[in-house]
Amino acid sequence: MEPDPLYTSEDRPDRPVTGGSWASTGDVGDIPITPTKPQALDPAQSLHYFGPNRFGVQFGPPAFRRDLHAIDPRLEVTWHPLAERWLIWVQQPEVTFWMHPGWSLLFPVQSHPSGAYLPLDARTLAKVWDRSPRKWGSGAAYYERIVQEVRRDYARQQANRQQHVRDVAGDVYDHAQISVSMCGPSNGSKFTNHHAE
Repeated sequence: MEPDPLYTSEDRPDRPVTGGSWASTGDVGDIPITPTKPQALDPAQSLHYFGPNRFGVQFGPPAFRRDLHAIDPRLEVTWHPLAERWLIWVQQPEVTFWMHPGWSLLFPVQSHPSGAYLPLDARTLAKVWDRSPRKWGSGAAYYERIVQEVRRDYARQQANRQQHVRDVAGDVYDHAQISVSMCGPSNGSKFTNHHAE
């Protein structure tokens, strides 16, 4: 049984990984490396830091929050001042994160794939509705749709790659064909009847 190409990282997962080797051509001497103390990360850098439970957090504009709560009253939007991004949260009945019990970060509001800033508008509401279980019926149905989209994109990528290979190879193949006339339609190969003479 062939492996599912969706879950492999190479075109040929059965092929062993090969690599070269590097040999020194003389004494390279000592390479001094000074150990550095690891820097402590500021917890405020995390997107999960400015959740709805944090004291003094800035919530989104009232009009947008009203539209967001119309989709689902468990949703909330906050501002992350360090990342300068809006964050969409959903309240869970169980504890999900140790920093913000009961709240899960759905996504930061930013353009994909560049990660540039996006304002709160209808695009964000459409993305929230797209992830809503009310639209898909259940979490399993939503997951199945995501898998179908990944497979669709993978098939499209492979088809584009194969078409590119055909386009490049087709010109080489056509150029290598032997033809009798140098203009107009060909009447066959000039070498087909060489044995008849």
